[in-house]
Amino acid sequence: MLRLSLLLALTVLLAGPSVAQKQAVSDTTLAMRAEQAFVRGMTRAYLGDYDDAIEQYERALQMRPGEGAILSALAEAHEAQGDLATAIYFATRAVEADPDEASTYRHLAGLQLAAGEYDAAMGTYQRLLALAPNDLPALTALARVQQQSGRFDDALATYERVLDYVGESGAVRTRMLAIYQRQGDTAGAIRTVEALVDLDPANATLRRELADLYDEAGRTDAAVSTLEALLTERPGDADALLRLAELYRAQGDDARAEALMSALGDAATSPEAVLGQAAALYLRIDEDPAAAATARRLLESAVAAGATDGSALLMLGDLRYRAEDWAAAADALARALADDPRNPTAWAQLVAAHLRSGDTAAALDAAAEAMLLFPGQYALVRIAAIAHTEAGDDRAALRLLDEALAVLEDEAPDDDRERSALLADLGLLYSRLAEPDRADAAYAEALELNADNALALNNYAYVLAGRGERLDEARSMARRAVELEGQNASYLDTLGWVHFARGEYDAAVEWLTKAVAAGEPTAVLLEHLGDAEAARGHRDEARRHWQAALELAPDSEQLREKLGGSAP
Repeated sequence: MLRLSLLLALTVLLAGPSVAQKQAVSDTTLAMRAEQAFVRGMTRAYLGDYDDAIEQYERALQMRPGEGAILSALAEAHEAQGDLATAIYFATRAVEADPDEASTYRHLAGLQLAAGEYDAAMGTYQRLLALAPNDLPALTALARVQQQSGRFDDALATYERVLDYVGESGAVRTRMLAIYQRQGDTAGAIRTVEALVDLDPANATLRRELADLYDEAGRTDAAVSTLEALLTERPGDADALLRLAELYRAQGDDARAEALMSALGDAATSPEAVLGQAAALYLRIDEDPAAAATARRLLESAVAAGATDGSALLMLGDLRYRAEDWAAAADALARALADDPRNPTAWAQLVAAHLRSGDTAAALDAAAEAMLLFPGQYALVRIAAIAHTEAGDDRAALRLLDEALAVLEDEAPDDDRERSALLADLGLLYSRLAEPDRADAAYAEALELNADNALALNNYAYVLAGRGERLDEARSMARRAVELEGQNASYLDTLGWVHFARGEYDAAVEWLTKAVAAGEPTAVLLEHLGDAEAARGHRDEARRHWQAALELAPDSEQLREKLGGSAP
């Protein structure tokens, strides 16, 4: 037996390399091939050919299962194709393959956020922070996600960790202030604004806000001291003068209050003095509309002369908005908010100004920034929904309207008129999305809450006329909308269109003609009038209206067909 074993051993040795040697050669070859496939995949991805890139990465993964770099590359390629579910799958495997690599956690969390998986993203950031407790980008990202998700206490705690790491930061404190304001935590807001003032003691807006917070908390003496100190440095600060005068009156010191108000009316030529005069007039614009024009003139003069204080720009933006000078209003409001973004009412007005000026993209950008600073603010959610509706992103608008309804239920559950307005908007969106049952339910609930909701009456009547359904109800609703707002061209158009749907062509022409006379006619309105004239057999009149409509909507194939295809 010993002899035989030795002979066998010699035979193996003489025959060639051992099994272990063969395995080593095979592993080296596979590694090289995997590397080649991976590099080819990276090249294809760089060129934008993600299908081929994924194919190469998958080949590499077959040869090197569990390789973190390959898994991450697959996640990136699927992300580029918009396949977030598959990207998350591979990014999760990449984290498992390289549990000590911070970048894999960040990539996974970013994908989870893009997919709306906020809880999962927070969990991923927390795992990363367990690995690297002072990872500043992860801390900041986690705090923002917590804030966006309404986990305000968690967000505040995370922001405190950020401050422990970086020291005082105006940006972090501003985000914390938005949370304290959302929670109605005056004490927290005071601590935060005090810290912001320490960082930027020359910021008059912050100091005025601090005085307001002191006053809100019942600390009137602190509010007075804050404003008096501010006026020592800025004697022409009209906003501070007005607020201090109010506090003096609250303390029963009418003489000092009147002295401050007299100072506002003194003739002066400096920008600060002009601003003071404008501020005094601005306070009276609701009672005295003539004061608005003078206040606007003074503010524009002060701003042109260098008074770029945030309060001046905010007042100017509001006055321009009231005057329907939308683009100019947006410019002033945007400049004011760039200097001090902590004014949710101004953000809502800025979004509305952009929308009314026709700049939907700017409105969407402003709404996104505002909701990040002030999550859950009803007015901002509402105007953001309108912006997405104008942009044609109906699904996003629906999500925001649902959020607005939830916020309204929490903040003002008895506000039937506002709830009715939201439901009317939902009805419009469901109609546009071809979901008639949901549209009908939304309109019906809107009118149950507020039977005189003119917009709901008008829109529901128009929808029913378009569907040729319940035309008696549609006529009643359209008539009521016109009774409520008799000069609204859209409502007059709807009543005319309901008559058209009922075959009442003379009545249709009557109301559609009134609609054209009520304002700047639209292509749709003129086309409706042309259709009604055609139904009466007045072909020449119909062609005249269709031609006028085509000039407003030159790409309308439908109008060209009605004109016989010969329109220029």
